[in-house]
Amino acid sequence: MGRKNNILYEVKVMAMKDYFKGLKSVKRISEELNINVSTVKTSVKIYCTKGESGLLPKKIHNTYSKELKQAAIEDYFAGKDSQWDISLKYGLSSHAQL
Repeated sequence: MGRKNNILYEVKVMAMKDYFKGLKSVKRISEELNINVSTVKTSVKIYCTKGESGLLPKKIHNTYSKELKQAAIEDYFAGKDSQWDISLKYGLSSHAQL
């Protein structure tokens, strides 16, 4: 069973393009799409690092190796980067997983 996606991929991409063109703010996008501001901010970070393909719906839940988890945790506790950036570096689905 796949994940539930309430917003079409094309709508997400258009929202990100509008944001980066300066046409819409995070708040305005969240209001128009009826989603939380933090969800839009997450989409912005993903779009910055992975481009449009990062917004594609995911069909499965990710699993991570013990080594990847350990490396991410070590980077975090060593203060090498922010929680967001470490999550993106190691390909975690969310910064909350870290």
